[in-house]
Amino acid sequence: MPQKSRSIFYGWWIVAGGFILFFFGIGLGINTVGIFIEEIVSSMGFTRGGFSLFFTIAAVSMMFAAIVIGKLIEKFNIKIIMGVCTFLFALGFGLYSQCRTLTEFYLTSVLMGVGSAGVHIIPVTTMVNNWFVKKRGLATGIVFAGTGIGGLVLNPFVTWLIETNYLHKQYGWESAFIICGVLAGAICLPIVFFIMKKTPQEMGLLPDGNDGSANDGGAQISGDTVKEAVKTPEFWLVAAMALLFSLLNMGINQHLFSYFKAEVGFTASAASMIVGGYLGMTVFGKIAIGQITDRTSLSFGISMFIAIIIAGVVILINAKYLWIAVLFVVVFGFGNVIQTVVPPLVTAECFGLLQYGLIFGIISVFMTIGSGIGTPLSGFIYDRMGSYKPAFMLYIALLVLSLLIALMALKRARYKR
Repeated sequence: MPQKSRSIFYGWWIVAGGFILFFFGIGLGINTVGIFIEEIVSSMGFTRGGFSLFFTIAAVSMMFAAIVIGKLIEKFNIKIIMGVCTFLFALGFGLYSQCRTLTEFYLTSVLMGVGSAGVHIIPVTTMVNNWFVKKRGLATGIVFAGTGIGGLVLNPFVTWLIETNYLHKQYGWESAFIICGVLAGAICLPIVFFIMKKTPQEMGLLPDGNDGSANDGGAQISGDTVKEAVKTPEFWLVAAMALLFSLLNMGINQHLFSYFKAEVGFTASAASMIVGGYLGMTVFGKIAIGQITDRTSLSFGISMFIAIIIAGVVILINAKYLWIAVLFVVVFGFGNVIQTVVPPLVTAECFGLLQYGLIFGIISVFMTIGSGIGTPLSGFIYDRMGSYKPAFMLYIALLVLSLLIALMALKRARYKR
């Protein structure tokens, strides 16, 4: 690809590459976990809560790795870091096929967590924020749409792989892990090395394709240092917001397949189509919130989408029939963008880009803590009460609390400026 193009600003190639990395990194690595939980629990006899801890282990590993990754991408070649992490991610996904005990799943999750930290959110959002200023919301929304498209495509694909057992393994989920791990490595590694570039300055360009004649400040990199950021109340508000967003999102997302299959009574195919459909709908929501925040404000966009999510959870609790499940797909799918799109936008809004990678690396720690809590929390609540509905009602309350925290953080950031 040429470094300069009159028709296509290279930043959009960064967005396209980031889209695919999110397609596999989150669309596969996170959004298909619910299917594997149900299949592995059924075949191996693990409890839902106990097995769900493998996701917590991965989240904790990602938490510690995120801090290191954030520092490394500030100092070293980002392609090398992303390449190593992408290889570890693909390898870890394939190694799950060889696990037979909880301990083996837990140990493999450490490898997965370390790899995941350098594949998608931290490095890709760093690049997007460097390449875009005026259209940052739209670019971020498109990149994160890869998670929804990934879920839409890969949930039924993984279900098909499990049911057909293409590699003729003892369990169908073994074949699915191997094939998906190979696909992730074969597709993502070339993108990392041949497309992704950290800054437009590397190619003699400016953010948003600006030619330098407009005084929009696009070439200026300003903001707080890590030391300055962590001393502010708004940093801890953003951290709490990110933790709650991840907790409630993973608490719902990773158990939707089990909820519709085991509790509501739908078939495995129907349940996977519902989950895939909901994740596909998030594509529209992620692009929409990007455009809305570009044109209005982050505060308005967050408030609007949390209200939509609350409505979606209420529908979920009452989803006894297929038509109600379809309504849930539309409403909750469109609204559920807060865990992915919002935290990087709020981080950039509150603390600037001077040390964005380092600061968001720390914020990602809280995101992974939330993810690690939410997934087993729903499993333990189901094991104790025989239903996911009490967990869903808890998450409605947490949505309200997270909205108040997010608005407070943005208000303080505006006041500081």
